Parts: sequence; structure tokens; C-alpha cells
Amino acid sequence: MHNHTKAYIYLLLTTAIWGSMYVFSKYVFVLLPPMAFLFYRFLFGGTILLGVYLFRGGKLKNIRVKKPDIKYILLIGLVGYFLGIGFQLLGTDYCDASLASLINSTNPVIIILIAMFILKEKANKRQIFSVFCALAGTVLIIGQINGSDSLLGAILSCGAVIFWSYGSVMVRFISEKYDVMVITILCMFICAIAAFPFSVYQQVVDPMDFAAISPMFVFSFLFIVIISTGLSFILWNKALSLVPAATCSMFYPIQPLVSALLGILLLGEQLSLTFVLGGALIIFGVLFSVVRIGGIKKLPNA
Repeated sequence: MHNHTKAYIYLLLTTAIWGSMYVFSKYVFVLLPPMAFLFYRFLFGGTILLGVYLFRGGKLKNIRVKKPDIKYILLIGLVGYFLGIGFQLLGTDYCDASLASLINSTNPVIIILIAMFILKEKANKRQIFSVFCALAGTVLIIGQINGSDSLLGAILSCGAVIFWSYGSVMVRFISEKYDVMVITILCMFICAIAAFPFSVYQQVVDPMDFAAISPMFVFSFLFIVIISTGLSFILWNKALSLVPAATCSMFYPIQPLVSALLGILLLGEQLSLTFVLGGALIIFGVLFSVVRIGGIKKLPNA
């Protein structure tokens, strides 16, 4: 099988997994609060990736960072993972899975915007137009939201995009010095440590009803921890080793399409005309931004 064909299969699977994660999160949140789930997700997910790393010949002694780079790892772990994924889960809890996924699909263009300010990169007309389309689509959708909870969820999802994109830009400072899997393992455990006190608080205030655990809860929890956090990262890295990062980014729009479809089938969500129009603007902006732009290294989306 041709390398490009393999990469496209990996990317289709990865982005479909990420898209379905928003829907399955809804089943988890019925019994397990978002921040508690954040702790368990990255504790178990980081352990799984560590096992894969060691199984593939990696050494524990190589999972270390030079003193000058520690601050970057902490920034990525705390801002990109803890705040980025934490806000993503909270946003998904408050609004429809399709909406949360659609907003989070703007990551590629927001990374361009943040890189302009942090890395002083100059944006061309194509990039500026892409950012404008994605932001216009997001504003259009948010402006038509009814209900304070849904609006809060959309705002949290926007925050997730900003935090995750910031972490993705910061990783460019050290991605050439360390194995991407090593960076991810460290950041997952940093996120788990940061989420631990919030997890304890949520479970004390709202203890989990173990008697109410359903097969769907168990399936959703294991799917997100093992498939969405572990397997998808491996598939994403395999794809990155075969095709440019820009090509990988072209598959981002698959996420909201999958989450919207599953949201309708499993959660009974409804899509308005405004949502469809705003979604079209966002997807167009993402595709337009990455078709000819290469060399942007990003952390995989959770």
C-alpha cells in the first residue's frame, strides 16, 4: 500500500475518533464531572502511551528535559493540556457536542493567528482570509445561540481553542530537541497532576453513583481513554511521518462532521441553518488555510 494511502487511512480514523469523542463525552459526564474525567483520562492515557513508548524500545532515562526547557514543557502541559483540554471538556458539557467540535476544529487557523504574535511570523493574504472566515463562522454561530448554558459552553470551547493553539505554538520551541511522544507523555502527566485537586473537589461535592454505571458509560470512558487518547495519537504520528503537517491539517473538518452526525443519531441534537452556514465558513477557512501551507508542527487534538 502506498505511503500516502496509509497516511490518509490513519488521518480518517484519527479525525473520526476525535469527532466521536465529543459525543461519547456526554455519556461520561452523566456520572463523572469534567475535571474528574480530565484527571483519569490523562493519568490512564499517559500510562498507556508510556507503555507503548517502552514497548517500542524507548528508555525511561530518555524521558527527561534539560533545565532551560522545563518551563516550555510546563507551559505546554498546563496551558495546552490542562487549560486547553479542560476547557474543551467543560465546553462539551455545557453545549451540544456538534457545536463544541465545530468550534474546536478552528485550531489550525487560530494557530496561525497566535504564531503571528508569539513567533512574529508574517501572515500572507491567504492566511488572513482563512482566519477571517473561521472567526466569522464562529461569531455567526455563537450569535444565534439561545440559552445561557449553551453560550457558556461555546465561550469555554473558544477558550479551549486559544489555550490549545498557544500550547501547539510553544511546542515549536522544543519539538526538534525531544521526541514528540516524550513531550506528550510528560504533558499528560503534568495535566493529570494539575487536574487532581479539582477532580477530588468535584467528586467530594458530587460523588459518583456507582450503582448507576451503565454499559454505555463504561464503553465511552474506555473509548476516550484508550482509543481517543492513546491510539489516535499513535495514528496521528504515523500519518505525520508519511505526509506533511499541512496535509494532515486538511482532515480537521472531519471532526465536526462526525460529531454532528453522531450527535443527531445518538443524542437527538438538531442543526439549524445558521449552524450549517457558520460551519461551512469554518470548514472552508480551515481547508483554505492548510492546502498550501506547510511546516506547521502541532500537538495532536484530544
